[in-house]
Amino acid sequence: MRSVLYIVALSALTIAPMAAAQEEGDEEDAMQLGRQVVTGSRIKRIDTEQARPVVVITREDIELSGQDSVADVLRNSPINTFGSSRELSGDNFVGQATINLHGIGSTRSLVLLDGRRLPRSPVATNQFINLNIIPLAAVDRIEILTDSASAIYGSDAIAGVVNIILRKDYDGMEILATLTRPTREGADADSGGLLIGGSTNRGRFLFAGEFRNKQAITSADRSYSRGDPGYDDGPVDYPGAPFAATWYAWENTDNVSSWGNTIWPYYLAPSNCARIVDPDTGEPLLAGPYIARNGQERCGYDYTAVAWETSALKRASTFMSADYELNPYHALRLSSIYSGTDSDGRYAPAVGFLRIPPSAGASLKRRFNYDVPYPELLQPTRSNPRGGYLLGHRFVGLGNRNFEGSETFFANSLLAYGTAGMFDYELEVQHVRYDFKEDTCCYAKSFTATQYTGSGLYNPFDPLHPNNAAAYDAIRANANRNTRADARTYSGTVSFDLFETAAGPVGWAAGFEYWDEEFYDIYDPLSAGGDLIGSAGNSGGGERAVKAGFGEVLVPVLGNLEVSAAARWDSYDDSAGEETSLYLSARYQPTDWLLFRASWGEGFRAGNLNNLYGARSFSAEGGTDLVACAAEGTPPEDCVEEQYPTFTGGNPLLAPELSDSYNLGFVVDWNSFTTRVDYWHVNIEDGIGLATLQGLIESELEGQCFNTGRTEDTIDTGLPAVIIQCSPGNVLKRDPNTGTLYEAEAGWGNTSRQRLAGIDVEMSYELETATAGDFTFSLFGARVLTYESRSRSANSWNSSLGEGVGGSARPKHSAAGSVSWRYTDHIVSAYVRHIAGYVRSNDEQGVYFEASPHTEFDLTYQWSTPWDGSIRIGILNVTDEDPEPDSFASPRPAVYDLYSLDGRVPFLSYRHFF
Repeated sequence: MRSVLYIVALSALTIAPMAAAQEEGDEEDAMQLGRQVVTGSRIKRIDTEQARPVVVITREDIELSGQDSVADVLRNSPINTFGSSRELSGDNFVGQATINLHGIGSTRSLVLLDGRRLPRSPVATNQFINLNIIPLAAVDRIEILTDSASAIYGSDAIAGVVNIILRKDYDGMEILATLTRPTREGADADSGGLLIGGSTNRGRFLFAGEFRNKQAITSADRSYSRGDPGYDDGPVDYPGAPFAATWYAWENTDNVSSWGNTIWPYYLAPSNCARIVDPDTGEPLLAGPYIARNGQERCGYDYTAVAWETSALKRASTFMSADYELNPYHALRLSSIYSGTDSDGRYAPAVGFLRIPPSAGASLKRRFNYDVPYPELLQPTRSNPRGGYLLGHRFVGLGNRNFEGSETFFANSLLAYGTAGMFDYELEVQHVRYDFKEDTCCYAKSFTATQYTGSGLYNPFDPLHPNNAAAYDAIRANANRNTRADARTYSGTVSFDLFETAAGPVGWAAGFEYWDEEFYDIYDPLSAGGDLIGSAGNSGGGERAVKAGFGEVLVPVLGNLEVSAAARWDSYDDSAGEETSLYLSARYQPTDWLLFRASWGEGFRAGNLNNLYGARSFSAEGGTDLVACAAEGTPPEDCVEEQYPTFTGGNPLLAPELSDSYNLGFVVDWNSFTTRVDYWHVNIEDGIGLATLQGLIESELEGQCFNTGRTEDTIDTGLPAVIIQCSPGNVLKRDPNTGTLYEAEAGWGNTSRQRLAGIDVEMSYELETATAGDFTFSLFGARVLTYESRSRSANSWNSSLGEGVGGSARPKHSAAGSVSWRYTDHIVSAYVRHIAGYVRSNDEQGVYFEASPHTEFDLTYQWSTPWDGSIRIGILNVTDEDPEPDSFASPRPAVYDLYSLDGRVPFLSYRHFF
């Protein structure tokens, strides 16, 4: 399985002697540069158009795009069809950015740096690579392969491979400075870089340094994320209201949280909801009260008045590379990359459930002279023997939750390469280390807050009351997080032409890889124990070692027909076990201008270390025990939902995902016109996902679970229970006699299957004129034809594509086109990016979200000055398009993965060459 994109030649890793300052007689060595290693293959060849669909984003493409990060360059590619995660404020993936090839998944899109695997980000709980660690100034080109690649690179290449090639050959020095100033508030950015390179008769070196600072966007900076309390729509009638107030319709709000002060699970608002004011401004502190169509009351809070939508980022990066020729046949390369990123973000004040115990009534009356609303609900009952109720509460007196993150990345490698007789070889050792620390204030300790409320020392119904000051000192707590990923890699490859045939040489490559990695993600004890209101996170960690061997052969059958095959064996020292991946391809070129290609391959993805070893966490998950109801003869519609202790976390028995895929395509290269069309198809088995309690129950009902006959004590109560296994590590625990469900372990599991298919079309045309300059036209489109999934418990496939397909609908296609005009020292380019619209629907409520088609235009002008400089000015998103509107009832709309939040972005850049 996989889909692949832009990628072409990897070059320079296995060329023999260096070409800098060569003498006479070195012409033969220089000619070897025509044979390159191409991304997706380890065999050197002259042809750049191979049997695999590969597209390259050149250095010039990057510069003319106006983007100033690797993440932004890739995010705008149509291959990133469904969008990918960006640097948001308000989640645990602080400052992280990913690539999601064809929408198949960021965890299934392998990212390489100079053809070498990078460790997954510990900030992202070891799930994917953070593109923001790579300095753009050091990038020579980006190659994206959209075809099966596990037979070449191993795990994670199900959707394809992004190979980021760093610069190697450069003589001279240049400096770069860029100013970016959006026409809206926020997202101002400054960046700069220094590049120095040189060569001698026996070597070459390069140094690149870069910094990039980008301001945050606050939620109030954008109309679509700004809170709307719905007051402009006017009040509504509320017959039989429990207290006198101006009531508003909950349905008219946008970006307003119901967790201001709402009594749960009764959905009631306290009578003072509208009377609590901010003493500094005199403005209402809470929003509402509201009445919903279903009769539920709410006392809300406009969190967008203080929260940020994106993080503020400051990054400094360096890259160094040096090659030294030991003799005409052997050379060494030493490479080092460092990236340090500081990120700042802001959440609104801590929010969560605060338990109001029965003692709170008398205590708050005594200290605050306050009558607790609905005191009758505090009394113990049969279903609530402890008494009390929950308050969805905002701890505004604690202040905003401001976080600071510090991220460092080091990668050092030593490569020996050259030629020994008929063999070209590479031997490399690499060490990569990735650290992150985060500190955040100001959370609330759950136990202490409940204790203080019950003792009358904290009044949550009047959160800024002066008498609460001492309580806040006791309730307040900060959170911190320390993460690390550490990996060591040892690899070797040898390639050679074994013998000649009438159609050409038979190429071979073989090699090995060994790497071991460690990962940990440690939260402070209060967060890990679940005692901080407004914070979440589980500590986790683990280590693994992987060894692999691979081989590849390229056979020219006829002068215009070649076939290739590859095989790779991977062995993990954990539940991933051993996997063998195969790959076959054919390339047929009947004429100079027409090429047909086809490929098939197997793939796999081993669960990441957090999937395997993440810490266990507790939740009281709701579920309807359809199995017990069926045994009792109770119809499903009469089966009552209950809450059951549910434990989630890592699953050390997790099996890898498996896939198979194929690609069919053709290339037309007629004079200055080129067209590439590729159809891809992927099947994924044993998809890794987080199991749910209800999913396990339904799996048992469908006969997909089995009674192990084994009895164990439950985790929560210690009662003996029979173990019902639905998949390794995912079990239900029932009373051995009655079948009553006690608890569940619903961690990571192999929970789903997927079928995906699509077509990619790329066209380009170059027009050279004698007097009017040269023109380049390009168009790239990605159309997803099939995007279906099925859980283990389901009997039918579910589509998430286009219109009317539920809450996970996504656009069917995206496209990008450009026109460039080069005249003497001037370049003008126009870029257009288009994303299809889509509709999400709900069978019971009808359509509830429709996104319109989205189109953005960019313009760039570049002038190479007479004084060895280059000036580039431009405007991104010329027409100032917003993200397509969601319902925005959610604080983090999924559409943020698809569209930029920056608005219209003018920029100015100057580069000087020495």
